[in-house]
Amino acid sequence: MSLKNDLLYYRRSYALSKIKLEQVEDSKGRKRASTSINSERIADTTRQFLQGNVEYVDFKYDRLSKMAEEELKNDFERLGLNHPKNERERQSFQKKKRIAISNWQEKYIEENFPRKLRIDFDDFIRATNIQKAQHSVKKALDILIAAQNSNFYEIEHLQLDLETGKVETGISRISALPAITLWLDESVSGDGYTLESFAEADIKNKRELIRGLEIEFSPKYLFHVLSIGNDYVTSHKSKREKLSHAASYKFDILISSLQFSKNKKTITFDIEDLKNQLGVSSDIEYKYFKRNTINKIITDINEKMNKKVELKEHRTGRKVTSVSFIIEEDSENPLLDFIFHYISSQLFYFSKYNIKNIEQFSSYLKNKEIPDEEEIGDKIFAEWKDEAEKAFTCENDILNMLEADALFFKRNNLIYDKKKHTIMREISYTEDGEDKKKYHLIKTETTTIKNPIESLRYINQLEREEIKNSVHVIDLIPFGYFDYGKRKWVKIDTADKVVQYKEKIYKDIAIKKTESFTFDDSTKQDIFIYYVEKNMFNEISEGYLKKIQKIFDFD
Repeated sequence: MSLKNDLLYYRRSYALSKIKLEQVEDSKGRKRASTSINSERIADTTRQFLQGNVEYVDFKYDRLSKMAEEELKNDFERLGLNHPKNERERQSFQKKKRIAISNWQEKYIEENFPRKLRIDFDDFIRATNIQKAQHSVKKALDILIAAQNSNFYEIEHLQLDLETGKVETGISRISALPAITLWLDESVSGDGYTLESFAEADIKNKRELIRGLEIEFSPKYLFHVLSIGNDYVTSHKSKREKLSHAASYKFDILISSLQFSKNKKTITFDIEDLKNQLGVSSDIEYKYFKRNTINKIITDINEKMNKKVELKEHRTGRKVTSVSFIIEEDSENPLLDFIFHYISSQLFYFSKYNIKNIEQFSSYLKNKEIPDEEEIGDKIFAEWKDEAEKAFTCENDILNMLEADALFFKRNNLIYDKKKHTIMREISYTEDGEDKKKYHLIKTETTTIKNPIESLRYINQLEREEIKNSVHVIDLIPFGYFDYGKRKWVKIDTADKVVQYKEKIYKDIAIKKTESFTFDDSTKQDIFIYYVEKNMFNEISEGYLKKIQKIFDFD
């Protein structure tokens, strides 16, 4: 599984939750909290893989909401939620409906979402960006073991009793990490190895026996980590993994969840509440809490994230009882810039809203205090922001895809228009003896693709179709290959032979040297040539092609 998305999603309830840290004993017998920077990075990486999983992409909020409304319509009618007597009652009933829909979605995800995800071992370790883990398999396993059960989140969530219509508050205890086990080669998979026992086992060449990692999610973890719905905050993994203190990871999403809920610039906490949010013992005196946690977090956030945070203390007598964080967004925050440009672009190209200049209108929105409920075109500002945040993630995905695999876009005659924020179809034609190109919006059976969200959905669909038709070299064995170095034909009839000759085989496929290959079946030979001409081998990426071009000087 490849990872292209740097933006991580966190449910607001998750970001606002209290942390309960497990206490562990170090080598000197001292008690300490088990959370660490490594465990936070592993948690973020797990979230990244899960949110990038194809299965996750298929769990759409709008679809689940419609399913929930259909399932619950009789309950809403029986409870009288469809017949409010006044505006106040209407708002109360709408809130109850939203809670019931969220409860239904949670149960649906628990019952239907795949609980296990298999990930390539090297891909996962590389994605954590923990340098020590990349030095050896033993160190990687030790770090994974140390991160398990590092801390828990206590998440409050509202529940609607469908019998009485009463709203109650429930608390879920969610591990920061799912269960991580090894996916081992069949030769040792039946021996019952755990992470710990395999790390300590006297086995040579352990890496060769590890096929990957298997991550198993609890039902509650899935609902709170999938971030399905509108009530979530985001943060950039590439920035978070530069943070120097474990508590900074929670503080990052905590202030985001509060800051953007009502466009707040100042956020105030009681000292005891803040300790609970950051997983600090209530026994710690404020002066040590400030020195060892608060000051380090502020420095961390100011240096690594797109925020400037200042501390203000509030005293009752001589005792500090609460603190405020004054937060100023960096003017170069790419997400904020994108939101206003996206709104302006969508209105300019795809609506009747009167905009003469996209850049001027974008600047106007950025410098204006806009209430969430203000209408701009056919949506209120809060809806635009929600859509734009999703579009920002999708556009980054698409641009990363373009960089990583330009061949895919060439094969499908696609380009990405950053002004319109959508993919378009490239059409080549000749006019007056001159080669020209024009670009059309893509129309499917149900819609015209106009934004990054729809674009990514369409690209994923094309990728799935290509995967059905594409091939790995290993799928074609047996075949004959001419080794020009040794001036002889070699029979490639096992996976080991593919590995032995892979550099030469990949190179000849990349430069389309089909005469180096022979098949007993003429039909198979024709299929092979077709795959080569269409660049449909999974092993041959755009990056590999560029490398070969540089070495062998071909176009």
